[in-house]
Amino acid sequence: MKKLSSFFLMGTVALAGLGVMSSCSSDDLGNDSTTNPGETKAVKTQFALNIPRANGGTRMSGDNAQANKNFLGMEDIRMYSFKGEPTASSTSTATFTLAGIAPGISETASSKIYSDVSVPVGTTHFLFYAHAPQGTTDADKFAKGVLTFTAPTTDATATSGISAALVAVKGTDATSQTALLNILNGVAGVNGWATEGADTKLGKLYTQYIKAKAGSANSIRFTLQSLYNSLSGVISAADDAQKTVAENIRKEIDKSFTPTTGTDGYVTLAYKEGSAYSTYPNNINLPDGAVQLTYAEATKTFSYPTSSTLGALTLDAAKICFPASIYYFQSSDLAATAVELDASKWPTSTTAWTGTAAPWLKDANSLADGWTASVQPTTRSIAMRQNINYGVANLATTVKCGAASLPDNKDLPVTDPSEFPGTVTVPPEAGFPVTGLLIGGQPTKVGFNFQPSDDAFDYTIYDNNLTNIVAKNGTASTTNYTIVLPNDKGRGVAVQNPVNVAIELTNNSGVAFRGQDGIIPAGGKFYLVGQLEPKADALTGVKNPAVFMSDYMTTLKLTIKSLKNAYNTIPDLRSTKLQLGLSVYLDWQAGLQFDVEIE
Repeated sequence: MKKLSSFFLMGTVALAGLGVMSSCSSDDLGNDSTTNPGETKAVKTQFALNIPRANGGTRMSGDNAQANKNFLGMEDIRMYSFKGEPTASSTSTATFTLAGIAPGISETASSKIYSDVSVPVGTTHFLFYAHAPQGTTDADKFAKGVLTFTAPTTDATATSGISAALVAVKGTDATSQTALLNILNGVAGVNGWATEGADTKLGKLYTQYIKAKAGSANSIRFTLQSLYNSLSGVISAADDAQKTVAENIRKEIDKSFTPTTGTDGYVTLAYKEGSAYSTYPNNINLPDGAVQLTYAEATKTFSYPTSSTLGALTLDAAKICFPASIYYFQSSDLAATAVELDASKWPTSTTAWTGTAAPWLKDANSLADGWTASVQPTTRSIAMRQNINYGVANLATTVKCGAASLPDNKDLPVTDPSEFPGTVTVPPEAGFPVTGLLIGGQPTKVGFNFQPSDDAFDYTIYDNNLTNIVAKNGTASTTNYTIVLPNDKGRGVAVQNPVNVAIELTNNSGVAFRGQDGIIPAGGKFYLVGQLEPKADALTGVKNPAVFMSDYMTTLKLTIKSLKNAYNTIPDLRSTKLQLGLSVYLDWQAGLQFDVEIE
């Protein structure tokens, strides 16, 4: 398999040994002396770890992705020994923990040697796990990623007990929804508004108002701001009864907002100082579009459903997760020798470590003279023959607009179609800022081999740590890299799952436009969706590749050609009935590559 040497900044890791490693119960392994080799249960050996560096791009930031040739170090290094190749039903003979490896690895000084490690006699294979520094605070988790790694530390560890899972982003907020609903319902309940005739200006505004779907504090502000300004025509009209209702609506809005009138007469609203709910749901780490409103005509009240809907499907905010962190994994056989190698005998460069002249390799199929395939009572040096690879996958995304002016959804019913020109000019310099990336089809968890544990691919990664990612006309954005879990259903599986992705953008065109499911106000967030469909023969040497595979980087090139399928809330990325708004070019850079056009 073609490995992703440009995946992150670090490429592959060749392990000749395990460093500063101690068995969790090394005293129970028996005599480690060599005076009675036949009775020895464990022997003390030296191990060496080799960490090659590779070229790469950037992730959420270049440094956090090891994209700037900056090895970030390894933490929580853990190894399990086995007599035989580990499977889903194996049990280890010992557990080893290694001291972390600090930054500073170079291409010509890439090995680290450890000594006096007790390894059970008869060991033939190791499982290896480690990760780069992970986020601890919420902001850090978005920047560096995070995974929950479950692995017992007992010597007899069952592989079935080893797993890794994404971490949900959703925080706790018990008051914001109530406060925002009170604002919305207070306005909806202004005396006389709901009973206005459907053909009147006020009646049309009421019909449009109760269709509000986007439930973030920012979206609600835009909804009420639009209503506030639309009431001007009613207030200036001759109908005193309607004028009174319109003025009362504005008074109700004024209870929660501070209005400011610009030189053009347009009023902007700002939440009054001290409104703790003004950043909902960003305050609990969710994107604006993750919260949705419904309106009950019987009670004339808004509410927040427990999940967003798209047709018959739902998007559960509890299943929106932080990006994965950089995690390393390998299941490898070993080579052992009775010679305690001097430090100068270990290779010190990437090419030398994995080359045919390496001391543990004679050729691809046999060990060099003096080396064995298992730990013997006389063993003094051990080499883990396979390179350490990434257990996770990587998505490299660029975005651009396909034209200087993009059409909106002229078929969306609105109160006054003449308010919308039908096309939106892409800001020439500023473009549309991309503020988030949502990646659907993520597995519930991965097992000991970093492969999905079941067929429940219903989690979504939310990457909000995008820096200077802007959709401009004709020019691709800077590349953003997001670390994800593999969604591989297994090699040889005829049909791999497609993956839906959504980008979150800000409408800074200065004008509102008509999207797929509502009006996207000027300054508001909107979402465009693309689908990544894997092809069975798209990657040389890999049969039926998945969109995301361990140690591979998937390249996604998004082109926006239209805004007609823009959503103002996040659609369910599991849906097969999504209105796709992105043209996708998918490829593997040593992984799949997608070109996606949003029509």
